[in-house]
Amino acid sequence: MRGKLGGSILSANKSGNFITNNKTPIQPRTEKQTNQRSIFAQMASAWADLTSGQKTGFDTYAALPAQELTDSMGETYYASGFNWFVKLNTRLERMGRSLISVAPAGARPTAPSIISLVITPSGTGTNTAPGGTTAALATHPGSDPDWAYDGSVYTYWRGTAATLPNWVSTEAAAAHLVAQIVIKTGAHSGGYAPTEFKFQGWDGATWDDLLSLAGQPSWANNEERSYSFSNKTLYEDYRLYTIATTAGDHVVIWECEFYDGTVSNSRVYYPLDNFSGYDIVIFISMRNSDGSSVAYSGFKEILVSQSPGALTTGFQDELDAAFGSPIEGRKWFAEVHRQDSDGQRSAAYTIDALTV
Repeated sequence: MRGKLGGSILSANKSGNFITNNKTPIQPRTEKQTNQRSIFAQMASAWADLTSGQKTGFDTYAALPAQELTDSMGETYYASGFNWFVKLNTRLERMGRSLISVAPAGARPTAPSIISLVITPSGTGTNTAPGGTTAALATHPGSDPDWAYDGSVYTYWRGTAATLPNWVSTEAAAAHLVAQIVIKTGAHSGGYAPTEFKFQGWDGATWDDLLSLAGQPSWANNEERSYSFSNKTLYEDYRLYTIATTAGDHVVIWECEFYDGTVSNSRVYYPLDNFSGYDIVIFISMRNSDGSSVAYSGFKEILVSQSPGALTTGFQDELDAAFGSPIEGRKWFAEVHRQDSDGQRSAAYTIDALTV
């Protein structure tokens, strides 16, 4: 059933029927919306540049039985050649692939095989900073770099006076995929906490910047701040590199904690090279709540690419950007597609998952 009843809209999506409040849409003018409109304008201009033969090729492609579409009311229809030109090239543009000016000659890819879908919050787990071998560029006499990473806000590492930038590092016994840090101040000296700093990982030759922030607000005493970031590399050595503080003379770190985003975070698993030559497109939705009558709404498109020889591909960054960090215990529903070099997409492999 679809339609309007009083102040409610009755409709349906991939997960079934639902009722929602009737409201006039607003123009959010988000970066994504602006980019999408820019792409559409680009495609319209590119269509105008095609030869008549190329346009006819897309018209012929659009009329093939394989291109039959179904609208929200369940009615079948055929889009125009122009529509398919825009659709295919928009998909390619968003994936960073080369655009096409000739209609695809090959068939749509077959649906993929998916072993499992794993959804986890990013940057969760145990504080892995304590217990490592610590060092610092310059330490005030009587202080100890260990105290920056010892899990306690009753001890602190203090850098040497008039020494900025300054850094304090820790080397773990095993590599970790750190995706979140927490910095804490203690009972005093909040003004000496970093307001411009970098968090870095050592790759064996150079320090890689994982997080770089400037212009942070002044710290109060007994304050805690959490910073999440993208990191897909395992490092044994990490360091907090302070460039400036409010006080401006030296740095004091009461506590710095690390939290892992494990290698298994939010990944799709499939048979070896099941996506070889294809990009991965995931339409996914998080259940509104455990007891919601609208099970799933607001499907988001996740675009990821596979490395050769792979059995799994992670998409934590893309998922976090679309939904924020996944909620533990919340259920997900996803449709996974292959996308070929012409922008054609396969039928979906449907799968559900639980945030773990």
